[in-house]
Amino acid sequence: MKKQLILFILCACLPHVSFSQTPQSSSPTAASGLEGSWIIDLRPTPESEPYLQELTIRFTDATRFSGSFYDSAFANGETNSQ
Repeated sequence: MKKQLILFILCACLPHVSFSQTPQSSSPTAASGLEGSWIIDLRPTPESEPYLQELTIRFTDATRFSGSFYDSAFANGETNSQ
């Protein structure tokens, strides 16, 4: 249920989301540029007050990752380049 809620929030807010990253470590994966702590602004419109949440991503191998978002841990995330 948490994964579905996180996915819904990310998809629903994506047109209005801005990202800033503080990299924590390097990784040999193709998507390693995603690894680290991200501050995500989930405001519903650009005119709204900022609504910031932290997203943390850690790669466990070349395509799988785990982390946390909205104070909830997640695991078994998977990247796909297609």
